[in-house]
Amino acid sequence: RPPRSTLFPYTTLFRSDHIVVIPSPVSVVAGLSQSFSAIAYDVYNNEITGATFTWSTDVGTIDSSGLFTAQTTSGTGFVNATIGAIVGSASVEIIPGPMDHITVIPDPVSVSVGDSQQFTASAQDIYNNIIPGVVFVWSTDAGIINSTGFFTAPTVPGGGTVTATNSTMSGSTSVNVIV
Repeated sequence: RPPRSTLFPYTTLFRSDHIVVIPSPVSVVAGLSQSFSAIAYDVYNNEITGATFTWSTDVGTIDSSGLFTAQTTSGTGFVNATIGAIVGSASVEIIPGPMDHITVIPDPVSVSVGDSQQFTASAQDIYNNIIPGVVFVWSTDAGIINSTGFFTAPTVPGGGTVTATNSTMSGSTSVNVIV
């Protein structure tokens, strides 16, 4: 009688029941990297050592060792580790990086004397991903602007700027007050 290992050869493909990918969930800054690992388990939750995984993702790139590089746009997706038909998945959120600039719109704009214009500002990372929750202080050298970016033009024509500031960073737009 042959040894049991000859009758039932060890292969992770047939013994794997499920795969756990870690970390999950995870947030990764746009354009940066994160290492992932995976563990294969049999039906009894025993770890299968020596398993080789095929990696895939829909929100960046990942190499054969599980090193993930995030896409440069914010979003959500997955990183998968696969053995045959068995797939383990990690949830991935691509988040904006540090603030790089502030954009004020509309830019430029003409406003008739005495009329109003609503301005909006957004803080963005180096890839132009909008950073949520940033609060701005508004200022202008032409007319009046309130804390929400609502601008009222002066009664005299001329040019100026509207500026949105957060901490030490600011963004501006040109305003032309016309008759």
